[in-house]
Amino acid sequence: MEGYERAFPLKPAQFPELETIWRISDAVDPLISDEIQRQYKESIKFWGAYTKHGNALQVIVGNLDDVEFVCRWRNSYLGMQHQGCTSDFRQDKSRVWDAHTTQVADKATDFYFMTDPKALEDPSFWPRVPHEFFHNVQFAQSPRYKSVLPCWAEEGGAEFFGIMIASQGAPEKFLSMRVNLIKDRNGKIKQSQLAQSDWKSWLYSADMTSIAEGKSGWGCESVSMEGIYSYGFMATEYLNLKFGTPGLLALYRDAGVLGWDMAIEKAFNKSKSDAYDEIALFMKKEYEIGINQKVFS
Repeated sequence: MEGYERAFPLKPAQFPELETIWRISDAVDPLISDEIQRQYKESIKFWGAYTKHGNALQVIVGNLDDVEFVCRWRNSYLGMQHQGCTSDFRQDKSRVWDAHTTQVADKATDFYFMTDPKALEDPSFWPRVPHEFFHNVQFAQSPRYKSVLPCWAEEGGAEFFGIMIASQGAPEKFLSMRVNLIKDRNGKIKQSQLAQSDWKSWLYSADMTSIAEGKSGWGCESVSMEGIYSYGFMATEYLNLKFGTPGLLALYRDAGVLGWDMAIEKAFNKSKSDAYDEIALFMKKEYEIGINQKVFS
C-alpha cells in the first residue's frame, strides 16, 4: 500500500486547472451526465498536482443510439475527416456502456455511450472515467505515447490510476477492485503457480504499441484479452511504487524522446531484460497473493 499512500490524500495543485468542453446529448439521462462530470472534476483535481495539459479537453456524452452525435462533435473538434466514424463504434447494444479517447495533433476528446443510469454501478465502469482521463495524462507527457509505450504500459497504466482515483482515497475500495482485476480469467495466464520467467515472457509478449508505423487499426488488439489491463495493472503498480508518480510520468516523457527500451534502462539503471526481471518478480508475488484473496462485489 506504500504507492497508494503516496498519492492520497490529494496533493495540492501545481499546474493550471484543465479546461473542459462538454457536449452532452439531450437524450442522455442527467444522472449519467452529472456523474461523469463529477468524476472528471475528481480526476482533474488529482492530476493538477502532477502534470500540465495543453488545450482544453472535449468530453462528449451520448446514449447508445447517439453515435452520429458523438462522431460529429469528435470530428469537428479534432479536425478529423473520419467518414467511417459511425460504423466504428458498437451499435448492437451488446454493451451497456462504451468509453474511448482520441487525440489528434494537440487536441483531445473523450467520449462515452450510456443509456441506462444503472450502468454507472457496473463494476467494470467504476474506474472507467479516470482510466480514459489518464490517457490524456500520458498524452501530456508525450504526444507520441501510443507509438512508444508498450500496450501493457499504456492500458495497464490507465487501469492502475483508474482504480486508484476511483477508490477516492479508501484503501479497502482500492483493494477490492485490485483483487477483482488480478483474478481476471482472460488470457493465457490462469495458473496460480507461475515462474518469474513466465511473467517476464508475458511482458515481452505485450510489448507492441497501440499505433505502429505502416499498420492500421488498434495495435493492441491481439493482446487485448491477454492481460494488458489486469496484468499491466500490476506492472504499473510496481513502476509507481519504485519511482513514485512523478518518476513514472518522467519515464513516459523519456520514452517519447528516447524510445521505450532506452527510457526503461535509464529509469532502472540496468538493461531492459534485467528491469523486466525485476517487474516480473513483483508480478509473480502479487499474483500469488491476489489469486487467493476473496473476490468482492
